[in-house]
Amino acid sequence: IEGGAPTSLVSVSVKPREMRILPRGNWLDDSGEVVHPGTPGFLGDSASEKTGRTRVALARWLTRKDNPLVSRVFVNRAWRLLMGGGIVKTLDDFGSQGGVPSHPELLDWLALEFVENGWDVKKLLRTILVSETYKRSSMVRADYQEADPGNRLLWRQGRRRLEAEFVRDNALSVAGLLTLRTGGISVRPYQPEGYWVHLNFPKRRYKPDKGENLYRRGVYMHWQRTFLHPSLLAFDAPTREECTAERVVSNTPQQALVLL
Repeated sequence: IEGGAPTSLVSVSVKPREMRILPRGNWLDDSGEVVHPGTPGFLGDSASEKTGRTRVALARWLTRKDNPLVSRVFVNRAWRLLMGGGIVKTLDDFGSQGGVPSHPELLDWLALEFVENGWDVKKLLRTILVSETYKRSSMVRADYQEADPGNRLLWRQGRRRLEAEFVRDNALSVAGLLTLRTGGISVRPYQPEGYWVHLNFPKRRYKPDKGENLYRRGVYMHWQRTFLHPSLLAFDAPTREECTAERVVSNTPQQALVLL
């Protein structure tokens, strides 16, 4: 028997919940002022009353044709992932305090193409990947390096360090241990005994997996906020306690010890 296509379970709320400000954070006190979904006042009205101010309305408001910001921010982040640096260096600040685009016409063209192609991420990535700029060598030429040491003119491919998850994956791959199976639940590779001793609410014990689960790719690793896996923490992986547009890059003795 052939199974049908996988579907997501959704629930439809007939009437939105009434949300109130909690006096002094007391969730048992319902005497606070009733509040409604919305955006900060300086951004203007994000959705009309007819739409009910839903998340769908917010998404449509963000991606409307007269808003040039979202497409440019997305394109800039995609460029940074592939090229090692954004067209605008400040990924999370396109305002007056942020950086100036090194190639504003390129940023505008990519953003317009992205929108006209229906916000198709694959087409955006393909456009960048087949470009001459992406295919350039990362080798340094002395005359170009002297004229443009920061590579703002994109005369070479950008060099970038492997991120924490990829450092582990690369080591396992070189050793012939990396498990390439995709999908499934998160896994728990080895970590030092007692690392979770101060983890409360509730208190729990880390039990490493066995077999091939020890060698699965970093994307499948269990992620415990505030108690991030030591190998990831050493290579500047974010704890996910807050949004991170760009990871910090450090160079510490602990990183060499982790690789032993």
